[in-house]
Amino acid sequence: MHNIGYFSYSHSEYDDLWDITFSQIEKHIKPHNGSVFDNYYLFTDRVSKSLPDWVTPVIYTDGPIWTEKTLECLNQIEDDYVIYTHDDNFIVGDVYAKNITDLRIILDTTDLCFAQLLRSGVPVSRFKEHGNDFLNVDQYSSYQNVQHLQDESRQYVGQPTLWDRDKFIYLLENNIATSNTAKLSGEKTRDLESPETHQWMIDNNIRGCYSWDPDIDLPLPPKNVTYRSKIFPTMNAVRRGRWYVTEHGNELLELLNGYDVNIKDRGVL
Repeated sequence: MHNIGYFSYSHSEYDDLWDITFSQIEKHIKPHNGSVFDNYYLFTDRVSKSLPDWVTPVIYTDGPIWTEKTLECLNQIEDDYVIYTHDDNFIVGDVYAKNITDLRIILDTTDLCFAQLLRSGVPVSRFKEHGNDFLNVDQYSSYQNVQHLQDESRQYVGQPTLWDRDKFIYLLENNIATSNTAKLSGEKTRDLESPETHQWMIDNNIRGCYSWDPDIDLPLPPKNVTYRSKIFPTMNAVRRGRWYVTEHGNELLELLNGYDVNIKDRGVL
């Protein structure tokens, strides 16, 4: 059986999120009760507060761009597949483990390298000088609710994704970093989103798909480009260092209230 590790990428500057991150995992994924995920990791520059005993910290060297930090951590673990998340991807509903296992089987039996667990900003062209063109949804083979990422669509998005770990490492080792990089500690810019890296992924067959059920997974206002996922219900709770109430509204406020978070400490956006 192929292992699936679950990692949350973070930085000690965001350690105020960790209690919520792992408490929500414990509530909705149940790591002590036969979860589909074999290991749970926190990728961070240092452990600045206590963690649950089922979470393994993996330390990166602070300072390099995100690509280098993530690569350093992935080389320290041995899982065949990894669920990639960020610390603010709070789980807000029960995860459908069977669906994620099915996605892992697709990666294991096809040439695909990754499966995004929700629809966010795809399929969308990355080749226009100004703006983006959204493309028609393209079902992957005969797999229900699994959509293919066409050549014209950007391949990487910084959203929860199931990756073949070796292919993820291969991508990170060959990433073509541009001005869209993370140069400061704690930044959350994704330096894999450049057009050059997209083209490299196409040329080197680092291809993927995304899970989207058009009958259930509805877009989140006000931008309507990120969709709530039935199989992996999550949110991007922080944007530009502040609580992202604009997109998540009362759902996020009620969640934070349950953890006695003073939203004034970070502010809202």
